[in-house]
Amino acid sequence: MAQKPLSIFTYYFKSKRKIIPVVLAIVLATIGTVATVALTDSIKKDVWRMVPFYEEYYVLEVHNPHDVEGLNQDVETEINALAGVDYYIKSHLRRVEYKALVGTPVVSVLYVQESEYKNLVEGAGMHLDEGRFPESGENEIVFVSPLMTNLDKEIGDEIAMMGRDGETFEIVGTIKSDDRSHSDVLFGFGSWNDIHEIDNNWNILYLIKPEGDVNSRKKLDGELEDISESLNEKYKDVGIDVYTEFSMQETFDNEFGSMDIIIWAIVIIVTVVMTICIVLLNLIFFMQRSGEFGILAALGYSKGFIIRKALAESFLSIILGWLMGLVFTFFIFELINGLVFESKGLSGLNAFDLRNVQFSLPIPIFVSVCSAASVLWQLLKLDPVEIIEKRD
Repeated sequence: MAQKPLSIFTYYFKSKRKIIPVVLAIVLATIGTVATVALTDSIKKDVWRMVPFYEEYYVLEVHNPHDVEGLNQDVETEINALAGVDYYIKSHLRRVEYKALVGTPVVSVLYVQESEYKNLVEGAGMHLDEGRFPESGENEIVFVSPLMTNLDKEIGDEIAMMGRDGETFEIVGTIKSDDRSHSDVLFGFGSWNDIHEIDNNWNILYLIKPEGDVNSRKKLDGELEDISESLNEKYKDVGIDVYTEFSMQETFDNEFGSMDIIIWAIVIIVTVVMTICIVLLNLIFFMQRSGEFGILAALGYSKGFIIRKALAESFLSIILGWLMGLVFTFFIFELINGLVFESKGLSGLNAFDLRNVQFSLPIPIFVSVCSAASVLWQLLKLDPVEIIEKRD
């Protein structure tokens, strides 16, 4: 079926060289913006992975390299006197490096009494997925399932602890989250006796299971800080640190709180530059089409009709470029996910994530508004007689 002579699509079909630069500019701006947001969010997710653990357990870490007499007993007395504590688990600590998008972060491996395995796993909202729990004296550990993919390990493989030459442990099982919100939490655990016999003076962690509502948990957070301050004052040669969901959130916000400001600055710069370029292109294209608009006006078409036609052409090309940018970004992310993220067991990039789309929205909105303003400015001062006289 033949297209109408004044159809928008007729203009697109006959003016490809005018439309393609505008659409391509929007596509590239959208890809760049979404990629910037997605990659920075991926870095933040890598850092965030251990934070949900502290929503389940508040951690009191006792740096006791010389086995100071009475310190651990004082710590346990203080914890037992606290309200808002369901139970606590005593643990040794080792660390393992894992692969991330940027840098080489570490994951904690907790060594607890065998009688505490069930409490540790269920308290973290997890369950045994494959294999079995570690046995005492066998140098065995269990990891969360995502970490196995990240480290390219299978059950039965051995792994060395960070900074502990010759100290290897066999992976005998995996645990998995009961809740999707904890699917990316990374940690492992083994038997207390395997570490305690090797290094009786290693740092000790008290994994404290909080109970009650958010106010009770905040109160417990403050009480643990008070305990840390009091015991640090009493035992000046050692250190006692507290890690809770609140302190970890504060640390996370301090490190990454300004990232959104930086991203918005990038988006604004890209949008402004893109708008200037497209407005200039629109002005050039309008001057090239002034004869067309003048003839339409001379033939009796109202300025309102001409304005609506020009704005529709401009808006459609901008929206088309934005949507194509999201689609191209999706395929680019799929390629990156397959080559990089899946091999490291990391959460992949998602072009259609609501946050990514929100950061890209200023591009079509601001460009559309400024383009409309430039088109209106030209069309409102349109004089068909003058244009036709110039053509003669």
